[in-house]
Amino acid sequence: MIRNVVAVCLSGLAVLLVFISVTTHAVSQLGRNPEAGGEFVTTVARDPEVRWAIAMEIASQLLASQEEAEVSSSQLAPPVAELLASEPIDAEWRALLGRARMDFVASLDTWRHGDPHPGATLDIAPLATMVAEQLRASDDPAIAATMAQATIPESIVLPDTTLPAGLTGLAAPALTIAKLSGTLAFLAAVLLVIGLGFATSKARGGVVFLAGVCTVAGALVVNGAIKSIPSRLGSPHDGPSKALSVVAAREVTASLTTTGYLLLLGGVAGILIGIAWWVASARRGLVTAPYNQ
Repeated sequence: MIRNVVAVCLSGLAVLLVFISVTTHAVSQLGRNPEAGGEFVTTVARDPEVRWAIAMEIASQLLASQEEAEVSSSQLAPPVAELLASEPIDAEWRALLGRARMDFVASLDTWRHGDPHPGATLDIAPLATMVAEQLRASDDPAIAATMAQATIPESIVLPDTTLPAGLTGLAAPALTIAKLSGTLAFLAAVLLVIGLGFATSKARGGVVFLAGVCTVAGALVVNGAIKSIPSRLGSPHDGPSKALSVVAAREVTASLTTTGYLLLLGGVAGILIGIAWWVASARRGLVTAPYNQ
């Protein structure tokens, strides 16, 4: 009995280490992996809500120096948004956002609880310059005339874009722990093997089954908590910084939700393996019982 209790405890600890290893690795991939980080930046940069918020900010900045412009910022924003989707400007926008992402990850590496929440600083003046050059050749006379008189600010620095406090508190330590994700996964495997070694032969299937149940339960709880985050982020229509913050957090939670589903599938596999193991052990017991009498 004691052996089986020890086995269950060790398998439970193994499940916990697997959760820590897998989730921190997922966060680290977004922060440090160039390919995953590039996909993340592209998704955020091309999000319609982000693009519109940036277009509105650029439009208002281009018109700020003119007291009586022929067009309003709401009239100028649609062509600006179209230009943001064009290849040269889109590439520049993604490059700006990519550098901000790397700076933000670097600030997370040094962040500690109690420190001000790190933010990503973005200067979109280069985008405004490229947009203004294109709009000066616009077929719309009013827009072309307005842009001919526009003064482009030397810098258009957006207020710091931050993740929600809860995500920052999770992401910062996750990036540190992720450096040990491989070691944690190895330790989890070792603990599971030791746990199975402690268990009696008839109970090993049950140990695997319980580990699978714990994994499924943990994955459901984690996914439920992650899915509730976007509803607490606020509206992406409250300026460009808010739009970037909301959409970035949405993409992070989507990635973690996918990881949660993988853990869920792993837990289901553990349950099925445990049942099959238990059935096989029971059958072996029935076969050998007559010979033991």
